Amino acid sequence: MNPVVLRVVTSGAPPQRYVLELGQRVVLGRGRSAGLLILDEAASREHVAVERTSAGVLVTDLGSAHGSSLDDVKLEAHQPRSASPGATLQLGTTSVTIGGPPTVAEDYEVLSELGRGAHGSVLRARHRASGREVALKTLHSQCRDTLLRERFLREARVQVQVPEVAQVYEVRAEGEQVYIVMELVDGPSLQELLSAGPLPIPEALRIAEALTRGLAAAHAQNIVHRDVKPANVIVARDGAVKLVDFGIATESGSALTLTGQGLGTLDYLAPEQAADAKRVSPGADLYALGATLYHMLAGRVPIDSRQADFFAQLFEVDPPPLRSLRPDCPPALATLVQQLLEKEEEDRVRSARSLLKRLERLRA
Repeated sequence: MNPVVLRVVTSGAPPQRYVLELGQRVVLGRGRSAGLLILDEAASREHVAVERTSAGVLVTDLGSAHGSSLDDVKLEAHQPRSASPGATLQLGTTSVTIGGPPTVAEDYEVLSELGRGAHGSVLRARHRASGREVALKTLHSQCRDTLLRERFLREARVQVQVPEVAQVYEVRAEGEQVYIVMELVDGPSLQELLSAGPLPIPEALRIAEALTRGLAAAHAQNIVHRDVKPANVIVARDGAVKLVDFGIATESGSALTLTGQGLGTLDYLAPEQAADAKRVSPGADLYALGATLYHMLAGRVPIDSRQADFFAQLFEVDPPPLRSLRPDCPPALATLVQQLLEKEEEDRVRSARSLLKRLERLRA
């Protein structure tokens, strides 16, 4: 029989965790005689007792000065009450959760912060039981935007099981707080690498090939990423390439999207995605991959979104020829990138699988 965990949270004090074994009784209170010390001025010296029996957990108020409640129902002094798993005992400003699933803080030890944005953070954490290090993504507690929450949860629902896509292990919800536990990829983003300038051609091809494999797997499951860009590509220190952040991914051809959330990042945006983010097919991902490959080779984006006439250029003007910016780029590679950046989807490479074959030939 599993132990029952008491999780104690008092305002202004560190949280406590107490394991209650079968046949054990513990007294919570402010006095020295209490088995579980509560640093709460509203708590009596011996405030409440929690006992685990073969029939379940019993809670008894010990005649406290300010009283206790179980799931918002006041306890009568010296009258034991049965507590169901997950029940909340309240004494003063202290709440005690009885049993229920372990919290994220109990399961994972936070080691460091990997990144922080306007709406959330990514933490490096260690699973206490297995020792495995993971990336722990969470929205900031003050973030109440339902659209952002839906985008966050959408990422957790996407499962593309290939080495080129960072894996989601689990999603946790604790009240209004949501966490995604993901594969930890130890290395910089492609965006960080490109801050130093264009990449060697073999390395750019290697990264593009890995991303194409990831997209081919996603497209085979009818999933369109919709936000392929260097910031969403991690290059691990061991050389592995991982595509991350499927937060605005959707089913190909689906009319379901989040208002204002489906555009992706403008510098890598396909024209048809700019025209109608609700109906985007795999061709939009191939355009974004082409724009990313262009950036890797040329050291700049094809069409700069900071320009006032960006959208006019996106629909009407071809980017500068790749070989004018990178003369050592093989003509066949420059032609392939140009084809990926065609304005009309039907003029681009047919599919990620077709693209993969062409990239493999170029690397041979």
